[in-house]
Amino acid sequence: MKNTPHETADRFTLILTDLLNDQTGDSGSAPAAENAMDGDSLTQLKLILALEAEFGIRFSLSEMTSLRSPEDFIASINRHIE
Repeated sequence: MKNTPHETADRFTLILTDLLNDQTGDSGSAPAAENAMDGDSLTQLKLILALEAEFGIRFSLSEMTSLRSPEDFIASINRHIE
């Protein structure tokens, strides 16, 4: 599914917010995405798996180790779906 960069960013934010809300049980606003990137490796793995499922892509191992910020994730997703 082809998205504009803005649509990809919106979908990324929704997935991250849902993931963080599930973990905290919070139905309100999630912490800033930048703070979530400092989370544990299990949270990052869950995020990667959710993004792969949502966008129908697969991140390589080298990509996974280089994804440090929301911008990194969004840029990588955009490269996969172009």
